[in-house]
Amino acid sequence: MSPGPAIRAEASEAGISIVGDVAAGAVAYLDAEWLLPGRSGEVPALVLTPDGQMSFGDTDGRPVPGDVSAERLAGVVFTAVAREAAAAVAGGDVPVEVTGDGIFARRVRSIVGSAPAGAGGATTSERPAAVVDTTGDPEVILAATQRLADFGVLALVGEPLDRPLDLDLYADVHRRGLRVVGVAPPLTDPVDTGDESLAHALDPDPVVVVAGAPLPPGAAWYRIDF
Repeated sequence: MSPGPAIRAEASEAGISIVGDVAAGAVAYLDAEWLLPGRSGEVPALVLTPDGQMSFGDTDGRPVPGDVSAERLAGVVFTAVAREAAAAVAGGDVPVEVTGDGIFARRVRSIVGSAPAGAGGATTSERPAAVVDTTGDPEVILAATQRLADFGVLALVGEPLDRPLDLDLYADVHRRGLRVVGVAPPLTDPVDTGDESLAHALDPDPVVVVAGAPLPPGAAWYRIDF
């Protein structure tokens, strides 16, 4: 197996576009949260190539199992991650907060029944017993630890994108008894594409953009056609 193709965001005055050294006919799916305004650089993406290989980020490529459409495969892979995040914060009737507004955030909310976080990230005046972060933003993560109730759970789903997190583990986590759970990225574990519980049409549909064209803002996720 060989590492997956590098997918890059290119920032310009026209906006952000996605490029990559992939074969014509390949498609890539990425959460809008994985793009930083005005920043160029590699971005993680689920990439499906015409020769039947799939990869995420720099993981090794692996065969696409069976006759599965690109849209179904993206839904299955992303839902598997969202379900793992939801399982990490399961534990009864407790308030759960989900940060972000990309496709992962929306899918996790549909599973845990959480409302979107409002200004500052808070969903209600009650301190949440669990937070799922899908942004990877260090400031959002730090603020989440401060909002969490003592002995709460923080599940990390977002991509850090090389952004350092200045977290005092003793003061912010250990002393208050918080539990931090890292949710593995897509394709870290094998995915059963025949599992009907994962075959969920992601809502909304991805915004389809041709590689190299500026991405329209406001989307939850994108499909890039090469």
